[in-house]
Order: sequence, then structure tokens, then C-alpha cells
Amino acid sequence: MTAGRTVLVLGAGAGNLKSTVAANLVCALAAAGVDVALADADGASSRALRVGAPYGRALAPLPWVGRVLRLDDAPDPRPLTGEVLVVDPPPRFDDAARGRIRDADLVLVPVDASSLAFRVLGEVAGHVGALPDDRRPLLRVALGRLLPRDVDRWGLVDRIDEAAPGALVHTTLPMARTVRVGADRQARLYAPGTAAARAYARLARELLDALAPFDRRPGEKPGPSDVASDAGSPRSRG
Repeated sequence: MTAGRTVLVLGAGAGNLKSTVAANLVCALAAAGVDVALADADGASSRALRVGAPYGRALAPLPWVGRVLRLDDAPDPRPLTGEVLVVDPPPRFDDAARGRIRDADLVLVPVDASSLAFRVLGEVAGHVGALPDDRRPLLRVALGRLLPRDVDRWGLVDRIDEAAPGALVHTTLPMARTVRVGADRQARLYAPGTAAARAYARLARELLDALAPFDRRPGEKPGPSDVASDAGSPRSRG
């Protein structure tokens, strides 16, 4: 990967998984050897990552990562060459969020069983679908805060496929509340070796695989044929 990539994590409402997903995704990408940065508009994900002392505009290396994580606090954050920038915006879907969607290469929407999560997903999917081809990012959806046996209990897979066909990733983010090394009121950072950390490592690989085919100029979005070919199959129903 040569051009920088931007991954936007979107959610709305308190306790919506957004900042927890952003913090753990940054950690998983760094642990996989990816140059990674975090743009944190509401402060929760960066606080969860502050296990060590801050290095100015960076975070001290986490013991199991071994590299400094760049913090991008610019009003209009941009990835450096070869870097993945994870953007954690405020927890609302407004005009500012819509603008960030246009600037992203991939939009990740964490979804649980709540009606608010599915309302936000519907709004995000509708906005992404209405964008011109050259401004349309990839859309991915991750189920989270669920026990494995509950994933299909409420027909969540079918509801996601209806709202955003082909966008559901294979990784389900587990319900993990206690094993962590960093925590904020709104975000949790899970310790290496836990089931939650392994799930985020799988999620990081899925997102990197999704971005890999689009080695394009900075600011250039995939065309419709690229999106169709890389949409991914719906999650297996068993």
C-alpha cells in the first residue's frame, strides 16, 4: 500500500461502540505492522490508548505494539503516504459526518441490536449510495456487543444485508467487558491475547484486504465496477 488510506468509524448516541472500535482497530493495525494514525474528534479513543505517556502529537508505544501511534488533530486530517488514518468523529450523523464520508476510503459502521444503530446504518448507507462514483467510499458493517449465539437471533444479518448489501464483515466483535488494559468512560482497549483483541486483529485484516485492490492516487475513490467486485458476500448463515 503506497497511498494513504482513511477509515472512518461512524456511530451515533452514547455507548455506540464507535470509540471502542476505533481504539482497538488502531491497536490491531499497529500490531500488524501498519503505519497508523488516529484522528479523534471526541477524545474517547485516544484516552483509551494512553497507556503510556503522550509523545506530543503521538501516543507512547503500547508494550505489545512497539511503535508510536501518530495523533492527527488537524481540522481536516489526512493520512501520510503508506499510512492508515482511523477517524473517530463525534457521535452524531450530521453535515460534518457526511463531509467526512466523502473524504474516506472506507466507512466502518459498528452495529448492535439497537434500533438507533440500524437507523444510523440506513442513513449512512443511503448517503454513501447517493455519492458520485468518484467520491464513493467502501462501506463495511461490523456486528458488535453480541454473544455469538445472538447474532442471528433477531435476524440481524438479514437486516444488515437489506440496508447495506454485501457490506457485513465476517468478524463479529465479541461482548467483552472486563479484560482490558486501557479504558475511558466511552471506550475500552482490550489486552493482547484476549478473544476481543483477536477479533479486532481479524477485523483489521478484513479491512486491509478490502482496501488492497485500490492502489490509487490520493483522493481517488474506487469506481462502481471496483466496488461491485469487492463488495464481499453476505455473512454465512451457518
